[in-house]
Amino acid sequence: MDINYQLEHARVEIAHLKSRLAERDFEVEVLRRLAQAIGSTFDTEHLLEVVADLAVQVTKTDTCFIYLVDDDGEELVLRAAKGSTRDIIGKIRMKIGEGITGWVAKERKHVALGREAFRDHRYKAFNELKEDRFQSILSVPLEANDELIGVINIRTNPPHDYTDSQIHLMDRIAEQVAHALYSSRLYRHMETQVSHLSTLSEVSRSMTSGMYLDEILSLIVAMTAESMKFKIVTVMLLDEDKRELVIMAT
Repeated sequence: MDINYQLEHARVEIAHLKSRLAERDFEVEVLRRLAQAIGSTFDTEHLLEVVADLAVQVTKTDTCFIYLVDDDGEELVLRAAKGSTRDIIGKIRMKIGEGITGWVAKERKHVALGREAFRDHRYKAFNELKEDRFQSILSVPLEANDELIGVINIRTNPPHDYTDSQIHLMDRIAEQVAHALYSSRLYRHMETQVSHLSTLSEVSRSMTSGMYLDEILSLIVAMTAESMKFKIVTVMLLDEDKRELVIMAT
């Protein structure tokens, strides 16, 4: 075999290995920054901002939208945006299964379209996003413990081909973010339960402490308002003589 051919083949192989090593180093750095953001805060808004920044760096684009499932589990709500005005955050909502984003949420599969995404049969325009002419989209589901958390969308107005390594890395990012958001949601739910149990315990103690009725009722409305985050709480008792409810504490 010609020595020049062997040398050229070796140079090509070395260049390929260097490229793969650079990709791996970049992936490690991205995941390190993500882990740092996850570990440093329970602030969902801050975490989503970091994820949006990383997403555009990974895909070499400039626009990212992150949707989270609402409390009812029926709609996706825009919770973070990169490369767009912040005044649309919280205002864009879509049903599960609606548009490309909704399809990704329903099927739990990523979608990568490099050009003419607006011609895809799943596409739906949203005037607030000015998406009439966007060409490419990479949409990745956020899923943890078989529960849908949301969807990450990267899109561009000109055509843009997403590489296999970019798609793979976005899948890994989505997996870690989804589990972080799931854990945060579970933590908040447990906090609420602890608060409710503490309230019940305090009310129970007050009822056996010899307090007067009006004091007990005032304590009940105050602690209910605090633990449930209600602005107005009222206790009404039945006046048996008049057969009507009377406000006793508020």
